[in-house]
Amino acid sequence: MEAASIVVAIGDHSLARVLTLWLSSALQHRCVRTGGLHTVADLDTILVTPADCEPAEVAEIVARGTRVVVLAPVGRSEEASRYQRAGASYIEMTVDNTTLLSALELPADQYAIEVRADSSQHESPKRSA
Repeated sequence: MEAASIVVAIGDHSLARVLTLWLSSALQHRCVRTGGLHTVADLDTILVTPADCEPAEVAEIVARGTRVVVLAPVGRSEEASRYQRAGASYIEMTVDNTTLLSALELPADQYAIEVRADSSQHESPKRSA
């Protein structure tokens, strides 16, 4: 089975470009590309910042089987809790970003199985008309 893509869906184009190049070099066995929140397949991993995606939208994306990694410029415990309850990995940006690499090393298909097995904790928010 081909490894799922890592989609860098970060609105700051310079940061997205740098992360895409760096991740492509560091994770040569994975397809890393830029894209939008809605350009991912079910088993892809999407990388966003808190400015790009609210926890409610993360919960919807995770419910479809897509792994979400939130890369926060500054770690905030309350914010981290909201994203983690929504099913995302929440990682604070660091100079070396080894934590980010470790999080992305987990194959997306294994993560999706874990999320589906525990989906009762991640209810999709209801939309108002």
